[in-house]
Amino acid sequence: MKLPSSVQNSIYSAENVLKRNHFAQREFFKHKLRWNFPMSINLETTNHCNLRCIMCPRHLTDRGFGLMDDGLYQKLIDEIANNGGVEVLTLIKDGESLIHPRVHELIAYAKERKAARRIEIFSNAILLDENRAIKLIEAGLDVLNVSLDAMNSETYK
Repeated sequence: MKLPSSVQNSIYSAENVLKRNHFAQREFFKHKLRWNFPMSINLETTNHCNLRCIMCPRHLTDRGFGLMDDGLYQKLIDEIANNGGVEVLTLIKDGESLIHPRVHELIAYAKERKAARRIEIFSNAILLDENRAIKLIEAGLDVLNVSLDAMNSETYK
């Protein structure tokens, strides 16, 4: 397969960094990194959010809000898994991960297919309760990043 020149240049640059950087060499051989498929993928399973943070560009979009189609999600996860998986699969972009009513099922499917070494989500944690936390853990979530934009309302504004 002929790669676009911009990709070839990026690969060339990455290879040069690898030649000069011992840490990169260790990571390359430790994880058997490859250049023909992404190492990390973000999937936006929902772009709904329960907040309207002043620093977030989400409200500037002219596209609608919704959930990713289940068939599309499974197709993407299958393609990722069939290509050997990625190091990190993040189920977020502009939305709140926990708004998706089946986020734990999405995580479980990605885990079952071995789509990633690490699956993570970002959340403001407002919707996180004990029941949901248990479901996320049982589904195989590796990392829950909690976004905390301020310690109090005065600092936030």
